[in-house]
Amino acid sequence: MINSLAPFSWKDCLEVAAKSDIGLRRYNNQDAHAEDLAGSQDAFLDRGHLFLVADGMGAHAAGETASKKAVEVIPLAYRKLRDLPPPEALRQAVREANEEIFQCAQANENFRGMGTTVSALAVLPSGAWIAQVGDSRVYRCRGDVIEQLSQDHSLAWELRRLPEDIRPQYVPKNIITRSLGPQMDVEVDLEGPFPIEPGDTFVLCTDGLSGQVSDEEIGQIVRVLSPAEAVETLVNLANLRGGPDNITVTVVRVKPMAHCSSSGDTRRDAIFLAHGRWMRLAGYMCIALGMVGFAMALFGLVQLKLLTHPSGWGILLVPVVALSLGFYLLLRRTETSGPVLRLMNPPSPYNITSCAFRRETLENLLQILAELEDTARQESWEVDWTLLEKLRTSVVTAQDDRLGEAIADVCRAINHVMNRARQHKRQTHPQANGHFYRPL
Repeated sequence: MINSLAPFSWKDCLEVAAKSDIGLRRYNNQDAHAEDLAGSQDAFLDRGHLFLVADGMGAHAAGETASKKAVEVIPLAYRKLRDLPPPEALRQAVREANEEIFQCAQANENFRGMGTTVSALAVLPSGAWIAQVGDSRVYRCRGDVIEQLSQDHSLAWELRRLPEDIRPQYVPKNIITRSLGPQMDVEVDLEGPFPIEPGDTFVLCTDGLSGQVSDEEIGQIVRVLSPAEAVETLVNLANLRGGPDNITVTVVRVKPMAHCSSSGDTRRDAIFLAHGRWMRLAGYMCIALGMVGFAMALFGLVQLKLLTHPSGWGILLVPVVALSLGFYLLLRRTETSGPVLRLMNPPSPYNITSCAFRRETLENLLQILAELEDTARQESWEVDWTLLEKLRTSVVTAQDDRLGEAIADVCRAINHVMNRARQHKRQTHPQANGHFYRPL
């Protein structure tokens, strides 16, 4: 962990890439993403960096509108709520986005019932915080383990809590139990702080990726590739396996430098949160004192027969002020009320999966590459076969201690063929949406 002499730098520590794709079976892309990076060290210390993915739902352009609103409103509201600690500001920003989406739906009949998931990751000096609504996901890959840090708000996950003997054998995976937009109020899960260490890689994605590529594969791919190569590979794999939904993925890597770690110091957030609880207590005390004072003053006025005298009402000024202050403090706190944050220990991940390099993964990727090469020859794509053969030779001769390098090389080969295929499609079918490959 770092000390105050070596703060997490706002500028040098992160490598970020994001990609969104329509998939193979959708007519429009209802996913959205945003990367809101701090513009200075002071801005980073105040609010950190913010990353979001959102998966919209609804007829016409409703889903697209909902997800776009979410990724536009949340960053603005998050940085605007300066009187709140970052975790509470993040939760409140998600709530404000929910209200805007709900009001938009009520104002336009074509948008009724529209909604969106949202997964938000705030990278702060004290660690990583996550706000979650829906079934998009946030992962952290550290070493040879990938952890799902967010909880799916879906029927499938809810039924996992049932005993196995009464759990239905088939549960639709696409039924979500919580989203932004359909209701005026929404419950927002807030998780954190997760400590940040050099080499950590965070992955945010919609279910268009997590439904087609396993956690283990995601972990292995982000371990061996740069964020830019990783997002390209993951989107390609999801499409090659059917691409039934829009696909969005953001990869955030903490560079392996000694000063690129969180302080683990949650005292600032704790002070702000404790301050909120004290404000609530102070509100109750003001109301209690105000009511007692009001009753005593009124009793005194009656006894002294000063109710009709103008100067007598001045006695009521102090209890009225106390009551007003108490209600102000309570209402102000109610806007950001929520579960008590766990500040002593990092939260536990919801899923932990090994992403150690496996030969089975390499063989599966080689099979995908072989089928792509067959299609490339049949359709005369302008592939650099020399480069491809060089990568293939490196892969085939790899020993177990070089599995990671081999997986990286075959991913690069797949990306190369896919890029040439897109070029071929644009040349032969200029009006097409760019999709050309058959699901594997």
